[in-house]
Amino acid sequence: MTVLPKRKTPARGLAVVAALAFAFCAATASARVLRQPETGDPALEVEIPDDWIASKDKSANLIVRSADSSAAFALNVLTNSRPLDVLARAVFAAQKISQVPDSRPGSIAGHAGLSYDWTVATPGKSTVHMTLTLVQIDPTHVANATKVLADISSAETRQIANWIAQDLRIAAASH
Repeated sequence: MTVLPKRKTPARGLAVVAALAFAFCAATASARVLRQPETGDPALEVEIPDDWIASKDKSANLIVRSADSSAAFALNVLTNSRPLDVLARAVFAAQKISQVPDSRPGSIAGHAGLSYDWTVATPGKSTVHMTLTLVQIDPTHVANATKVLADISSAETRQIANWIAQDLRIAAASH
């Protein structure tokens, strides 16, 4: 008798998707929505689990991070009318990163833009992988989201960070 390998069926695929969705809902059953900036439009809206920590840095970015600090996001809406690649070079220069990584298509909430991936390895510390995404919201505003993941992030923290990145929303300016 020949045993054929099991083929993935649409029903099995749907079951996997449903299980992942249930796991996400369970992991984030207790969540909160934050805005950056807190008032006015346009703004970025992010939903984070209650055990994630939110603060502002000295540049007024909204910083959200996992309880163990192995994953984080820096979020802001900037007033800018320059091309996204010019803005990206300025962002990297301000961070003292001399070689700007190659860009690739990126998006936030359906707005097309550019993403830049790079890694920071410091001897004796965890390697950190970062992704900067810039999208033009309207002629004068850019959404800026940087995702930071340390190698020491658990699989669950990585999954939550990926869901947060995919679920970022933009509250557009009302004109």
